[in-house]
Amino acid sequence: MNAPNLKFRTFECTASNQFLRESDRVGFLHKLLGIYRQFIPYMKPEPGMKEALSELAVAYPLAVATNRGYSMPAIIKHFGLNGLFQTIVTSRDVEHPKPAPDMLYEAARRLNHATHELLFVGDSELDQAAARTAGMSFAVYKGDLQADVRVEHHGELVDLFADKVMDGTS
Repeated sequence: MNAPNLKFRTFECTASNQFLRESDRVGFLHKLLGIYRQFIPYMKPEPGMKEALSELAVAYPLAVATNRGYSMPAIIKHFGLNGLFQTIVTSRDVEHPKPAPDMLYEAARRLNHATHELLFVGDSELDQAAARTAGMSFAVYKGDLQADVRVEHHGELVDLFADKVMDGTS
């Protein structure tokens, strides 16, 4: 985790506790978002990410389930991923963020699918725990966590679902 991200997460956690009034907390988070946004242009996409997601979106409903909150719209725009995800669930949308399964339940509800019908791709123990608790298959991205599937690059996801991607069905 890079230093700016660590600092933002620390401030986000601090701002979320009971020490700030709701009106102060919202203003504080908006100021932090302004600070954090200055780092978004320095974020680099993983090779093949956009191409793989574009191919998968033709055949599958895609979702994001992230502990990020206010920054997701700017990140999606920065990477040119607008329109590829049917839904985006952030920590702001649920009572309990990952490792709780709330985000995955909400994403499944919005996609109109049962959790056991979905694959959650993640890279952390929080992702793994949320998927397991939700009863969702888990693919670990560039990691050594126990998973149903291991993925080292996004193109492997396209290969995994190649028959459906090729004919545009799911």
